[in-house]
Amino acid sequence: MVGRTSDVIIRGGKNISAAQVENDVGSHPAVALCAAVAMPDETFGERVCAFVELRAGYTTLTLEALREHLAQRGTGKEIWPERLVVLDVLPRSSGGKIAKGELREIARNNSAR
Repeated sequence: MVGRTSDVIIRGGKNISAAQVENDVGSHPAVALCAAVAMPDETFGERVCAFVELRAGYTTLTLEALREHLAQRGTGKEIWPERLVVLDVLPRSSGGKIAKGELREIARNNSAR
């Protein structure tokens, strides 16, 4: 993971792979696209925030429903998102990649909610 430190979320001293979170969250049938980023937290340093685009035909996804899905898959609770943000479209860079910097800024600005 050299050079990809921004893809590691450090929650209470434990390193959580954003790619692993994205893989597990992306397995939910409602999720078309997912990006996981760190959200600041006074107690744990960082928490997991997942941003998702929904597939056609789905209008909503709740954090509770996502967690139920992750539990059924046997995903360890330590990588479950602690915040879920559903966007119509995830922001993209000029190269077409998901703009995680923009998502981190959104998570940072809204972490007090």
